[in-house]
Amino acid sequence: MASVRIWQKKQIRLDRLNFKQHQMFKIGNVGVAAVKNRVSAALGPSDAPAKPLTKRYAIRKTRLGKGNRRNLTLTGDMLRNFMVRTVSE
Repeated sequence: MASVRIWQKKQIRLDRLNFKQHQMFKIGNVGVAAVKNRVSAALGPSDAPAKPLTKRYAIRKTRLGKGNRRNLTLTGDMLRNFMVRTVSE
């Protein structure tokens, strides 16, 4: 699981800060970009290589010209739909 930590001489507790919505949106977008970069590089949640595709699915995906890596890009809908939707205080 990914997490965001902000340091300034010591660790800041996020529950006591008062972020504005645009600041929270920026932090959310940074997190989404980090996840998308990890997924497109075929890395798992612990930054280790993702498990290989099944043999049949790897053959099917390779025939479509998408490569045989687990990177959630068969149609592109998964990563295109992954974004920050709402921000509230």
